[in-house]
Amino acid sequence: MLQSDCPDGASCDTLTIQYQKMTDTQTYFIDIINLVPNNSICFIQAPSLENSSLLNVLTPSPFAYYKQIILTVLNKEILNKIIEVENCEKYFQSVEIKINNKLIFEGYDGMVYGTISKDLQLPNSFIKAHKENEMYIVSKEW
Repeated sequence: MLQSDCPDGASCDTLTIQYQKMTDTQTYFIDIINLVPNNSICFIQAPSLENSSLLNVLTPSPFAYYKQIILTVLNKEILNKIIEVENCEKYFQSVEIKINNKLIFEGYDGMVYGTISKDLQLPNSFIKAHKENEMYIVSKEW
């Protein structure tokens, strides 16, 4: 927590700003969203998710129990902000991200683990940030 007081002799209120560190799963999911190509479709299964801004940006999907969001540049920004502020990824039972009907990411159990397509180029920063936590594997099949 950061507190900033007005200079001596001034009459003002104390400003208090709280900083919240993101969890590993928040950082991981945001990095995945930024990694996948624009216009990928993200399918999210989160039956216990309630009262989240995320529900306002998801639309029905052709798959039972999933809702979807097309990952345009703007939607990626919106989704990342919601994840950062609400920490709602912990309610995700399953996540699939596809481009042209090809699976490129599959996440499980609150985003604590996922499988990434062998066709995605992983930047060194992503590997360094998430390999040690064993949060993902690269698929050998897809």
